[in-house]
Amino acid sequence: MIYNLGLRLFNYDPHEAEDFTQEVYLQFYKNFHKYDGKSKLSTWIYSLALNLGLNKIKKNKRLKKIQSTEVLYESDGVLESNPELDYFAEIDDQLLMDKLQKELMNLPEEYRLPLILLFYEKLSYKEMSEKLNIPEGTLKSLVYRGKLRLKEKIKELKNIIKG
Repeated sequence: MIYNLGLRLFNYDPHEAEDFTQEVYLQFYKNFHKYDGKSKLSTWIYSLALNLGLNKIKKNKRLKKIQSTEVLYESDGVLESNPELDYFAEIDDQLLMDKLQKELMNLPEEYRLPLILLFYEKLSYKEMSEKLNIPEGTLKSLVYRGKLRLKEKIKELKNIIKG
């Protein structure tokens, strides 16, 4: 029952459904003390599974959206939204994510490390400054330049796709 729900929720991907089933049973084990007996045990487990699955889907969508756009649309205004980047909303998110990941890893270390610490580790400029032993002003400059390089690579991708 839980595996079949996982298949439906996760586009019939057997690996996702297996992982989901395992997560459900772990949550069942952890939360069994909350079962009050007012409904059938199978109903309670199914409800737990459905809530867990929906939360996982929402989280995955949020993560994809954050990861694919966060580097380009940081709220500090370093690079603000512009119409030419909106084109990528129509492109397969996975293609863009793969390209961003590849381009990020290809950046020189001086740009790559601050961007990873900022976007993936969620460190402040002060924390990054302490970890990398670089002044905050220099870090802001490196982040700005790194984002500009990524933006250029994304423009190149856009031109290739338009062909």
